[in-house]
Amino acid sequence: MNKAICTVYRAFFRYNRQLQAAGQKLEIRTPLDKEAYRTASYAWVVNESASRQDLVELVLPNILEVPESGVFSPAALRTCIRANFAASKTAPLEQQGQLLDQAFGALRTLSEQMHMQDCSSDSVTDGIRINVTSAYIGKVPVSTVATKNLFTYRVRVTNVGDNKAKLMGRQWIIQDDKGKVVDQVAGPGRQLYNCMQQ
Repeated sequence: MNKAICTVYRAFFRYNRQLQAAGQKLEIRTPLDKEAYRTASYAWVVNESASRQDLVELVLPNILEVPESGVFSPAALRTCIRANFAASKTAPLEQQGQLLDQAFGALRTLSEQMHMQDCSSDSVTDGIRINVTSAYIGKVPVSTVATKNLFTYRVRVTNVGDNKAKLMGRQWIIQDDKGKVVDQVAGPGRQLYNCMQQ
């Protein structure tokens, strides 16, 4: 195994140890569109399990041993890492460069996914799952001397219970890291906004 491959292999296992130390599973998430705030766009997903499988293939193309659920336990991530590096050992020499590029791409994706997980919250109440993921976009000018921080966020509402449910309305209370309310978004069920300024 050459030095670059060993370095990438160790980096994957560092992420795996972080996941294990936190006692967490890593759920593959759709990357946030940092331009969506310009159009206030939103999308409705009807079949979440099918879209999750498509997402796994999109985010981690050609990777072996990826769970169909798109959720990695530390053991599943370890199995995935080992299977892919074992396959690269037996690959022809002319494919080694391509496999190393693929490994670097998967490592970047893993880093992004773990960061998104750190910027996400998840709660289930009465069979309704609410998942929120946020991302910092940057500073935007509000006058010639002042700027504001711009964030984007995605809110997913999923019925994981046995009863049917209908989204009649919604209210998001957005707090800073100290718990201070910085914004509130409210409205009817099928109008979703995905950007706020602080």
